Amino acid sequence: MVRFIRSAVPVIGHHSDAIAFGKEITEYVRAKYGTDTQLFVDSEGTLYWISDYKDYATFGEVRKAIVSDPEYWAIVNKAEGLLLDGTIADTVINSVD
Repeated sequence: MVRFIRSAVPVIGHHSDAIAFGKEITEYVRAKYGTDTQLFVDSEGTLYWISDYKDYATFGEVRKAIVSDPEYWAIVNKAEGLLLDGTIADTVINSVD
């Protein structure tokens, strides 16, 4: 299994708007790409999108489709001013069974 984790810190005063955006993008990706994606928030307010994929091939196929999806980017553009610049971080981990 491959797990993709994206994190981002909301701008102070925009936490609820950032969560609303997080839910919208999560629901869109789930519906359009059938991903097992969940939105989490830690005790300090950082948002985490966590998606699980069967393997690297599946991860690559979905990521390639997402980055060329204009509807996805239209939703992403709604987040302008909601997330602190420079705080978006991606991590990809692989299970070792």
